[in-house]
Amino acid sequence: MRLLAIIIIVAADPACRLKKCELGRGGDKLGDELLRRGAQCQAFAPLGEQRKRREREVCLRALSQSGSTWTEAVVAELLKQTCAARPDCTYDWDEATFTASVRWPGGAVHASHGRTEHCDCTKHGPVRQDQPRCDNLIVLRDPRSRQASHFRYRRLVERGTLPPRASVFAVAAQQDRETRRLRKLFIGGYDAGGTSSALPFRYELLASPRAGPTVLRDIDAYLGLPTLRGGAPLSVPAARAVLNEQAKDTLARKCRNGGTWDVSLPGCPAERHIQLYRTHESVPLDTLLGGAAGRVRVDRALASHPLLRALWGCFKPPRCAADDALRPTRAACPAGVEL
Repeated sequence: MRLLAIIIIVAADPACRLKKCELGRGGDKLGDELLRRGAQCQAFAPLGEQRKRREREVCLRALSQSGSTWTEAVVAELLKQTCAARPDCTYDWDEATFTASVRWPGGAVHASHGRTEHCDCTKHGPVRQDQPRCDNLIVLRDPRSRQASHFRYRRLVERGTLPPRASVFAVAAQQDRETRRLRKLFIGGYDAGGTSSALPFRYELLASPRAGPTVLRDIDAYLGLPTLRGGAPLSVPAARAVLNEQAKDTLARKCRNGGTWDVSLPGCPAERHIQLYRTHESVPLDTLLGGAAGRVRVDRALASHPLLRALWGCFKPPRCAADDALRPTRAACPAGVEL
């Protein structure tokens, strides 16, 4: 018997309403549920077993170029701002282990993309099913955008300049490997019976001006931060304040020295130094692929893979996120995919 619940989240203030999928509750494999219902899933309930602990160790997991560097900064900012509201809470950033931490008399949260006391949090490594005490945040990004970003970043590393376009051939060809990467990152571990706790979420929705606060409230709840507010959830205005602090315009005011990014400037958060190196102007996917013909070729490549088609080709974005942060196209969806 399979069970999948679709829950409507309604946030206070005019925040975005997202359909949340509860997966893995009725015995079906996670991969099968995503194939069947992935197009509906705008948000996800946590996977695995949720164990209450006084001290939480949380790993950030993602495929490369999934927006994880920016997400790291958002999570660190969430911890920092939440902690600042309590005089008995301390915030710390450990450059050696890439870990942001908050500690208060009743507990602690450590969010890392490196290593904590008990967890190997290698960012681009898989969810570790052999580390049940380690929780996980999983960043998911449309593979078309991820591969285009990866192509440009590799050229930046190799040649020192960021190309204005991505190779349509390379982006289309890489879709063949994307399903295997996702299964290795997290799906395969749960299909094999893994029970480690994890919260997947869509990067495009976290980055969306309207949907971002709703996704961040989910992350806040997963980290257990309502404990610091006497059980109160993250408010929508507070969520917006966190995201606004990590917006590019805010970063430019704090960390830009003329035409260069300078992490040594007073007020520039030191944990942003990697992101500063890679910061560039946002370019729409269609532009990166040279126009409509390139986009069609890449869309067809993605649609030929059932899991990618369900999660991104057939995906129904929330109406409130109809902005430049999320522009998936609706590919032809076969019978059996529940929309």
